[in-house]
Amino acid sequence: MPFTDDELDKCTVKKGDLLVCEGGDIGRSAIWNYDYDIRIQNHIHRLRAYTPICTMFVYYTLYLYKHTGLIGGKGIGIQGLSSNALHKLLLPLPSIAEQKRIVDKVEFVIASITRR
Repeated sequence: MPFTDDELDKCTVKKGDLLVCEGGDIGRSAIWNYDYDIRIQNHIHRLRAYTPICTMFVYYTLYLYKHTGLIGGKGIGIQGLSSNALHKLLLPLPSIAEQKRIVDKVEFVIASITRR
């Protein structure tokens, strides 16, 4: 199946990209941490920062939004999270150092809970 260069670029996931489900488990996210690229289909959003950012901070923020109802789907039948809805989300963006401190604290708390 032939693809244009733009289509291939849009569907290519690189190490460090954040992936967000559009349908099904709306807002479920993961970070691609492998050293090779993959291609995704159009029901997964790929978020790639264009400025320095702590991707884990955005991941945990989206996790919070999902589980507190701030990310919800639209539609009748199968719900979906559109690209427009995703881009309209407001994310707090402290300094990189603060983002990393928050991620470290969240991961410390998660580790403390899972050890019990």
